[in-house]
Amino acid sequence: MEIESLMLIIKEYGYIALYFILWLGFFGLPVPNEVIVMTSGFITSKGLLQPLPGFIVTFAGVMSSLTTLYLLGRFSYKSIHTRLMRYKKIKEYIEKSEVLIEKYGPVALVVGYVFPGVRHFVPFLSGSHKMDFRKFAFYAYSTAFIWTLLLFSTGYFFGNNIEQIGEVIYSIGIIGVILIVLTFGTLILLKRKRARKAQLMSKE
Repeated sequence: MEIESLMLIIKEYGYIALYFILWLGFFGLPVPNEVIVMTSGFITSKGLLQPLPGFIVTFAGVMSSLTTLYLLGRFSYKSIHTRLMRYKKIKEYIEKSEVLIEKYGPVALVVGYVFPGVRHFVPFLSGSHKMDFRKFAFYAYSTAFIWTLLLFSTGYFFGNNIEQIGEVIYSIGIIGVILIVLTFGTLILLKRKRARKAQLMSKE
């Protein structure tokens, strides 16, 4: 599904579509959640959705996705795990996620965001390890809030470059987002500073 198609669906059905795309996106859409979250930020910048409700619905969709993965791991781990391990790439992600959980425990829910592809499987394995839900919710939701806010803001301010930014994020993880935001932010500040300087010089 292309970004244009996502925008058309959200434009047509609003917040409900945004929520379900984010909640169920991991299970069927060939678009990374990072791109969907940035797209929701971009849409609000165009006035198709209001910024605050748009962010709240986006975050709710992300939380629902994480919770679903946790519950699947807790109650349907064996059957799902057997099927997933047939795929080489997914197998690698699951093995990396397993190492993170064994090494960091619930903190793996935070660390997992740094590694592309791993983020989705850490909640699943957290459920399979019978992690206390309150502990899971604290680490998963608090980290997801920061992740969502960062990506939503990136889409809001730099939405015209979503596809390129999405590729960088998928390649080097959330660190890529931080670097991109800092770079673009610095460029914008320098541009504004030069514009003010030029304006002052023209008045003189």
